[in-house]
Amino acid sequence: MIKAVIFDIDGVLMDSLEANTKFFQNLLEKSGYKKPPRREAAKTFHMTMWDAIKFLTKEKSDNKIRKIWNLGHKLRYPIKLVRIPDNSAETLENLYDKYKLGIVIGRIRRGLNIFYKASKMRKYFSVAVCFEDYKNPKPHPEPLLIALKKLRVKPEEAVYVGDAKTDMKAAKAADVKFILYSRKKLKGADIHISSFREIENKISKL
Repeated sequence: MIKAVIFDIDGVLMDSLEANTKFFQNLLEKSGYKKPPRREAAKTFHMTMWDAIKFLTKEKSDNKIRKIWNLGHKLRYPIKLVRIPDNSAETLENLYDKYKLGIVIGRIRRGLNIFYKASKMRKYFSVAVCFEDYKNPKPHPEPLLIALKKLRVKPEEAVYVGDAKTDMKAAKAADVKFILYSRKKLKGADIHISSFREIENKISKL
């Protein structure tokens, strides 16, 4: 029986592709690098900020990457480009009445607060696990295992809603059911949905 529903943010609770792309273009320019093309910057969408910087700059020096990473904590995020999916607020309100809700993301905590500000949905979540809370990012199961411990549920009592292969691998490694929220299918997902309207009904069948 499912007792907890855990969500990824980017690509699930928040359509942030354009915002993230613009952010990394601005970050590299501010750091003295050539502005990456949109297509190249968009490839970092499911990466941690550290990995995204490393990918875009091709830097091998941790000190140089950390300097840019620290600047990223201060740089203004283009929140006006963020979009919240249709029916997500209504769905979360319904789920909140039946399940414990949590968040597991690869973003730093500032990124979590950006979501809260853009969505006004902070009240629904009792647990949030961010980049600062673990040593091993997804697809390692550590972030999800931390969330399970905080939610006080067993792996078989939880489901993770994500949009990427790294999300699915993390869920599988943590023995948690996985719902793929995407227009594209991904082999191995327990359930595939393309609309928030489907989530509540699909979870009830797990």
